[in-house]
Amino acid sequence: MDDGILLAERFGSIASGGSAMPGIQVHIFVHSAAGFQIPDGQNAAWSILEQIVHDQKYMGRAHVEEPYGFAWQQHDAAYYLSNNGDGNMTMLIALVLPGARQMVVCNISSPVSESTRIRAMLPAILGSMTVNSARLGAAALEALPDPLIFPLYPPRLPETPPG
Repeated sequence: MDDGILLAERFGSIASGGSAMPGIQVHIFVHSAAGFQIPDGQNAAWSILEQIVHDQKYMGRAHVEEPYGFAWQQHDAAYYLSNNGDGNMTMLIALVLPGARQMVVCNISSPVSESTRIRAMLPAILGSMTVNSARLGAAALEALPDPLIFPLYPPRLPETPPG
């Protein structure tokens, strides 16, 4: 895992027999964008996450929603929601700066029972984040869908019509 900073709302042990840690956890780190195809004119963060969500080496057995692209202080940003069946829900936000071959990644997770709080806490947690001396602000985060609809695990299969 890349170096970064981990913020935990509550203390807990990850050695708790596989159960989710209490509260919301935020891991912010910088990851290389090298090796990803980014078509001209496309949101770079969305393009990278689109490739990641379809690659099992990144996603494992998680059920993931398609990425959603947005602008965060005029920078390309995107997020996806995932559920890997371990009792945690995750929102991953990526931000790519123009001309950079790196992306700032914010991995926000919580137990299923607290996942509705992630959306409400985004502006407070990430709204004052500064990247390369530029404060990103909370406006783009406040405009994201509310509520966030996390995927089910295991995913529901389409129903077969009777007949």
